[in-house]
Amino acid sequence: MNVKTILIRLPKKTIEVHVVDGLVTVCGWCHKIRDIHQIWHDVDLEEVKAQGVSFSHAICPECAADMLGSCGNRWANLTP
Repeated sequence: MNVKTILIRLPKKTIEVHVVDGLVTVCGWCHKIRDIHQIWHDVDLEEVKAQGVSFSHAICPECAADMLGSCGNRWANLTP
């Protein structure tokens, strides 16, 4: 498994994101990405893609709660 960290610059901050085998975790519904601290951020996915990565889809806790109800909250907290 090839793991590296990239920096993504946002208007007011920079976030660190793990890239595992060339993949960055993105929510399949809202398209937020997950940083190394398990916090989800709104970013321009085209800017992230320009850094030579692809996306692996997951579901963020907010979307899990919205789409799946209380069962989704428990599931979202179990995903790495």
